[in-house]
Amino acid sequence: MIWDYGIVGQGLAGTLLHHYLSQSGQSVCIWDAGGSSCSKISSGILNPLTGRKFVKSWMFDELLKEAKCVYPKLEEALGENFFYERPIYRALPDRQAELEWDYRSSLPEYEPYIGSVSSNNDLPLHLHRDRPFVSILRGHQLRINRFLASYRKSLIEKGQYYKEFWMHSALKRDGDLWNYRGMRCRNLVFCEGAAAAKNPYLAALPFNLSKGEALTMRMDQPLRAIVKKGIFSVPWSSDRWWLGTANFWNYDDETPTPEGLGRILDRFSEMYNLEPGPVLEQMGAIKPTVKDRRPLLGEVEQSMFVFNGLGSKGASLGPYFARQMAEFMVSGKPVLQSVNIAGRQS
Repeated sequence: MIWDYGIVGQGLAGTLLHHYLSQSGQSVCIWDAGGSSCSKISSGILNPLTGRKFVKSWMFDELLKEAKCVYPKLEEALGENFFYERPIYRALPDRQAELEWDYRSSLPEYEPYIGSVSSNNDLPLHLHRDRPFVSILRGHQLRINRFLASYRKSLIEKGQYYKEFWMHSALKRDGDLWNYRGMRCRNLVFCEGAAAAKNPYLAALPFNLSKGEALTMRMDQPLRAIVKKGIFSVPWSSDRWWLGTANFWNYDDETPTPEGLGRILDRFSEMYNLEPGPVLEQMGAIKPTVKDRRPLLGEVEQSMFVFNGLGSKGASLGPYFARQMAEFMVSGKPVLQSVNIAGRQS
C-alpha cells in the first residue's frame, strides 16, 4: 500500500494531524516509538490568562473555539471522556499581582475570562489562604495521555499504527515517494516532539529545548478545580492529583530527579495544609520549546513537512494548528506567517 501521508510521532501534534487529514479523505499512517514524551506527561491545561501579568494567551479565542469543536467529537468517536471544563484559581502573591489583575479586569477583551476574587467557599479545602485567590473562567483540561492511548488503540485496530524507533538514515527517496524500510508514502510529516532537535532534516529550526518534571499523588480529598500557587495542582482521577511542573534548562536526560521531586513537594506544602500522599508516578520529559514560542509548521522540502513546537500549551494550540497544517498540505491554503518555518532558522 502507498499511503497519502506518513506521520512520524504520535504525540498530540501527530495524533491531531492524523485526525484532520483522515477527515479530509487522506490515507494516513503513524510511526511511533512509544515511551515517554512531553504530551504523555502533560497536565493538558487550556489556560486563558497566563504569566505574572495575567496576559491573555495568544489567539485564545480562536484556539478555544476549535478545541471545543474537535475534542468532544473525538470523545464521541472514541467512546472515552478526556476533555473537561475546569475552574482555575490563582493566588495573587503580592500587591503588584493584585494591581495587574485589577488592570486586566478593566479591559473589555478580558471580560469573558475574568472571575471574581474567590471566597473561601469557592476554594478547595485545606488550601493555604494567606493570599487572595482569583478565578479564571473558561479554563479547560485535556487528559492528553488518556486521549493518546484511546486514539492509538483505534489506529492499531485500523492497521494505521507502526511501533518503530525512527532511524532517519533508513529514509529514502523512491521516485516521487518516500520509502522507509519498505513502507511507502507520498508525503512525510515529522511530529517528533523534542526528538526533532536531532532530526538532520530539521537542523536549521529554532528549537530551545527544556525539561519538565511532574508527579501524580494519591489523595483522599477530591480535587475539582485547577489551582496555581507556585505550581499547578490538577484533577487527575477521583483519588489522584497531578502536580507540576519543575522546569530545568540544564539537564542530562529526561529521567526524573530528586531535585525535581523536592521542588514539587515543597511547593505542595506551601499550597496546602495537608500531608502529601504517596507519590504514584514521578515523570520527566524534554519539551519541544521554540525560541519565539510559536509552533513550527511548513514544508521542509518537496513532500516533506514538519508540525512541531506546540510546547506546554499543546492542548490549546494543537487543534487549530493541526487543522491549518492539514489544509496547507491537502489544498495549499497558507498557514499563518508567524508559525511558518520559512525565515525562522535558528
